[in-house]
Amino acid sequence: MSYQTVFEIGPIFHYVQNSRKTMDVWGGSFLFSYLMGKVAQKIIELTTKDFNHPEKVIESPFFHGNNLFLWITNPGNSKNEIAAGSIPDQILCRHNKPDMPQKISLEFQNILNEIFEKSKNTLIQKYYYYNEDTSTLAQQQLKDYFRLFWVTRKADESDDWEEMLRAIAARGRIYLFNTFDDSVNQVESKSEKCSLCGNYKSVITLKKTRRGNKDEPLCAVCTIKRGLLLYLKQQLKLTPFLSTTSIAAKVIRDILENNYEMIKKDINTFVRDFLESDAIDDELNALEGKEINNLLKNYQSKEVIFHLPYEYYFSDNPIAQKFKEAIKEKIKIKEVDRVWFNSGYYAIVSMDGDDTGKLFNILTDKDQKIRLSAAIAAYSEK
Repeated sequence: MSYQTVFEIGPIFHYVQNSRKTMDVWGGSFLFSYLMGKVAQKIIELTTKDFNHPEKVIESPFFHGNNLFLWITNPGNSKNEIAAGSIPDQILCRHNKPDMPQKISLEFQNILNEIFEKSKNTLIQKYYYYNEDTSTLAQQQLKDYFRLFWVTRKADESDDWEEMLRAIAARGRIYLFNTFDDSVNQVESKSEKCSLCGNYKSVITLKKTRRGNKDEPLCAVCTIKRGLLLYLKQQLKLTPFLSTTSIAAKVIRDILENNYEMIKKDINTFVRDFLESDAIDDELNALEGKEINNLLKNYQSKEVIFHLPYEYYFSDNPIAQKFKEAIKEKIKIKEVDRVWFNSGYYAIVSMDGDDTGKLFNILTDKDQKIRLSAAIAAYSEK
């Protein structure tokens, strides 16, 4: 007996909506691609076990040439170069295992727990931290937040997917409310609540040593948001992406580059004074100071403009302000005042989206869908 099953994951929009940084936006999209890649891996393990021909069980998406899927299923033979999350939030599969969807649902919780542990341990390596034994609470939060839902039916090989896609859309609007321990959401004080989303009780607290930065309590969901990308950067060659501050500082950086010969002494003085100042009187900033010293050793001064952390351009530190005034005095152009903001807050107010999913669902021919899926995967790897 043959079965059709559609898997879908969420809540993507809500997860990305709560982002504060471009890293969170990129990482949020990547996370759901990564999760669906793990789900696809489990589907193949429970059915054909043929990772060289995933199309035998998964009709959509098309996985050939997808570097992310190749790394998930066979990391030893992958390129380890990932440009973006290239696996969509929906998987269509045709199989003969009636209990496969239930097994995938159970395995999904194990996948989340594994990702949480990797994210948490990576954050622990970067920051001092303190936490209690909160593994059970973390598992409750992950189960409560992330949704892997599915619809399945007995089907002939000739049955199309139109009715199933309507069914999964309807299923996505249904939320199952489970009874869980009050500790998942209820907190006795603000200090116990996740500082990023504010929805759950914190399970770990990042103890920041940077002066002026408060400790950051995080729930299990936001631990993944903050830590997974850092973990993957240790495993993969990820295509770099611009932070919000780097976008804000681009015009300033271009001015510094174009006027380098006039201001190179000021740049060297700024870097030297900053490293010798009270701004690095604690351990975390001292580590950052060592990184900048390495930059000065490995790059010519002009290249330091491209590698210096953008936060230094916007710092309220008196040395950074002195640097700004020196540049204004030397360059004497209005753009310095206009683009060198005094505010410490920056935001991306508009981001692009596409309707690729709608385009994909319009196609009825299987070969057309395979070609489109392959083209999307190839484009995302550029």
